[in-house]
Amino acid sequence: MIVRLVISVLAFGLGLLQVGLLPVLPEPFARIDLVLIMMVALIMNFGFAQAALAAVSVGIVYDTLSVTAFGLHLSVYMITCWVLVSMFRRVFTHISLPAFLAMNTSAFLILMTLRSAALFVSHELGGPGTAVAGSALLSLPASLGLQLAVSLALMLSVRRVRLKLLDTFILR
Repeated sequence: MIVRLVISVLAFGLGLLQVGLLPVLPEPFARIDLVLIMMVALIMNFGFAQAALAAVSVGIVYDTLSVTAFGLHLSVYMITCWVLVSMFRRVFTHISLPAFLAMNTSAFLILMTLRSAALFVSHELGGPGTAVAGSALLSLPASLGLQLAVSLALMLSVRRVRLKLLDTFILR
């Protein structure tokens, strides 16, 4: 119960940061998706239920604070979560650095593809929001590299903190 509460509050806070702060940064930095990094870590360490909880929390935050149709980001994050869980169970069956990087790369590409397709369909149907610009697609490799660098730095720092806490009585 406590773990689910912490995960939903963390996802809610990351969603607020994602919607409020990151879009005003320059283009490669605006595409860093901290929630996606958290979803991959949750899938690899806990499983589907916690990752789905994070996806629902951030999807609701995105849909509430954005101008797109309600449910668009929620469905994109849930589909991404479902595909990633399937990939982790069938392809990347263990936790290692190559699996972590492959999961983050796959997650980023799946999320960007689904988000671009959903925004395109929403725009073509006359809904609110903007169409995907061609310049956004050109910065995708730089954004992917930055996403992987941030996820790797976060993974290594969390691992270091976890190893230090294992020596104490906190995690025994």
